[in-house]
Amino acid sequence: MGLFGCFLIIWIGIIVLTIRRVVQGKWNEKAKFFLYWSLFPFPLILHPKRFGPIKSWLLFIISPCMMLIYCIALCILIMYSMFQTEKGIPQSIPYRTNVDLKRITGVEFPEVTPVDSSWHDDFSSCETAIKFVPNKPLEKDFFLELRTVCKKDSCCWSKDSFGYHYFIYPDRPIDRTKGTHIRQVELDGEMVNDWDGDYIQVFIPLKGDTIYVSDGWCR
Repeated sequence: MGLFGCFLIIWIGIIVLTIRRVVQGKWNEKAKFFLYWSLFPFPLILHPKRFGPIKSWLLFIISPCMMLIYCIALCILIMYSMFQTEKGIPQSIPYRTNVDLKRITGVEFPEVTPVDSSWHDDFSSCETAIKFVPNKPLEKDFFLELRTVCKKDSCCWSKDSFGYHYFIYPDRPIDRTKGTHIRQVELDGEMVNDWDGDYIQVFIPLKGDTIYVSDGWCR
């Protein structure tokens, strides 16, 4: 429920109790003022004759109604900061050559050149994306190898109408040529795949004119 929920329940409970006292004729003057101060304190700063300007402003600022407004504003600011996304160009990229691509996928790639990169960070994820172009047009043998690996390594490789996809939550340091695979954690005494944390994904469109690599983290 949180602090905000507790405050709201207490505030409503006090108001209900005060209304009951007013109806019963008890604490009449003070109860009416408290009710007025709790629900609608704004006239205090417009007509400060009863308490004076300083005390009227103080009562207005600490009134339950204003406290509720403060809490709502704070929640909005927190939510806004949580979903704020920062974008930019990375100072360095983790992968540059076909050797790097083979290390993270286990597949022999032709020579490539990184031509573009971007970076973004938000509350739940952080990712560096790199765009490669092959130095020479991708040949049929390369796509044949991709189709083969989609069957042999189907937990990480797949194909759809757009192209070939590779996705892994890797064990670090990753080197698929040496057998590293999806990282695992112990759960109830059993080792299971860890689906939370840093990931790597690769996409090769069917056209074969580009290769996209993303290295990121998510929760």
